[in-house]
Amino acid sequence: MTFSAGSRLLGVAVFVLACVSAGCGPSASRSLSLSSAPKCKVAITPGQMAVDGAGGDRSITVSAEAECAWTASAAADWISGLSPSSGQGNGEDKFQVAPNPVSTPRQTDLSVNDTTAKVTQSGAPCRIELVPTRQTVAVEGGNGTVTVTTLTGCAWTVSSNASWLTATPGEGAGPGAVSFSVSAN
Repeated sequence: MTFSAGSRLLGVAVFVLACVSAGCGPSASRSLSLSSAPKCKVAITPGQMAVDGAGGDRSITVSAEAECAWTASAAADWISGLSPSSGQGNGEDKFQVAPNPVSTPRQTDLSVNDTTAKVTQSGAPCRIELVPTRQTVAVEGGNGTVTVTTLTGCAWTVSSNASWLTATPGEGAGPGAVSFSVSAN
């Protein structure tokens, strides 16, 4: 006689019950084999999520049978605050996505048990700031430098509409400096 059950305790109870009803005397022979319970099936909605560069609060929906326990985790440290980090059955898991500090997109996995969802975050918007914003040059002309402040990967171009002003380099990406030369007036 073979019994299959989801847990040892249930298997032992079924075996004892079978012995009582079938008569397990000293000469009776019974066999019991236990199989492990099927793994819980978990679904995550949405399976893919796009987040803008500013980040913010987000959530996923976990779908599972009522007796199915689950644990959530993120593969990258820019996703935090998984709440709850574990549960049972259906539920909602909330989390925060940190602002992307660079202009290039990034991607990671959000996992619930063996099921993953892709989280893709766009790059931060490129903002370019020049320091100083204004410089005075003597009538004899002269040279100067302007610091370009921006995120890594943000491209910029320098141009002049005045023949008496030249700047180098003419382009760059990310933080940098531009040297300029002003001709005598």
